[in-house]
Amino acid sequence: MTELGERMHPLLKQCHDSALGARSLASSIKSGEVGALRLALSRSIDLSQFIPHLNELKQHFSQLELKFVRGTGTEVAEILKKGQADLAIAAAMGDAWDRLDSWPLFTENFQLVVNRRHPLASRDTIDVGDLRAEQLLSRHYCEHSGRVNASLREHGLDVERSHEIFSERDLIELLEADIGIAVVPDTSTIPPTLKRATVEGFDARRTVHLYGVAGRERTAVASAVMRMLRGADWQQFMTKGAE
Repeated sequence: MTELGERMHPLLKQCHDSALGARSLASSIKSGEVGALRLALSRSIDLSQFIPHLNELKQHFSQLELKFVRGTGTEVAEILKKGQADLAIAAAMGDAWDRLDSWPLFTENFQLVVNRRHPLASRDTIDVGDLRAEQLLSRHYCEHSGRVNASLREHGLDVERSHEIFSERDLIELLEADIGIAVVPDTSTIPPTLKRATVEGFDARRTVHLYGVAGRERTAVASAVMRMLRGADWQQFMTKGAE
């Protein structure tokens, strides 16, 4: 493949996947099929970023049935293995099962989040060394919590004294009460009472994947969602989210 071909390939593949998704939707609508989607998500994934795609499905399926299941990365893999979900969205789950197919959707960085009353809230950029005296809220439900904590430990933060949190809702409650600080992915939704900041010297990122089971038959709506998500312009989504 030529250099031009290499550059054009991701764009052309995106168009191709979008077209296949539209065709699958059209076939389902024509046949009057009831749309059913069982989607497993890790506890670290914010569902709001996928709402536009679900709304598009709702416009085409008058009887759309949705089922969402949450769990850790390992639990999500087990849910797929048992056939309790058609597809899953999570960060890297490792080699949990050799029949898992995965497609990367987007890669994002981690940022600091603090209460707007916190002294650090007045700065948009913070040196990682300035966090050593702070009480960390550790997101143990995140697939990358181990890597994030290891990186913070390398910079001298006492991670062992952190508060262990096991749900996003609890994290937000504690941040709003100004009980500690947290490092969260870019796509995590936070209320106006909290403030994001970039941490200089701290390099952590994750890639969010769409997962399916190789060789397992999927419903029409699951196939359409898979092609829709794989064909989405996530780079544009990430750019808008940063604005």
